[in-house]
Amino acid sequence: MVGHAGPKIGDWLRTKTPAAPGIRVWVAPQLVTPDGAIASRGDLLLWIDEYHRAPKLRAVQAGRTLAEKRTPWPAAPGRVYRAPWALVAGAEPAGGDVTIRLG
Repeated sequence: MVGHAGPKIGDWLRTKTPAAPGIRVWVAPQLVTPDGAIASRGDLLLWIDEYHRAPKLRAVQAGRTLAEKRTPWPAAPGRVYRAPWALVAGAEPAGGDVTIRLG
């Protein structure tokens, strides 16, 4: 199996053991696992419905700001917007879902 998901799929096919619980993030990938694995290429993938020339992102978990980041590239409708994985790196495994706000 090739790619970022391949090893996880291979593990499940061999052992039928469910993946470790994680934190849902409403972007792609949607699960941050406690084992510290990061998304392919270190990016979160978002689908944007309005243009932002210099978007500022804010990741929030249980009312606590995890990180804020402004990217030098625009966010445009009809295109995937790549956000840095570092936004969710400080999320607590038992802390609940993470929301990423774009402004």
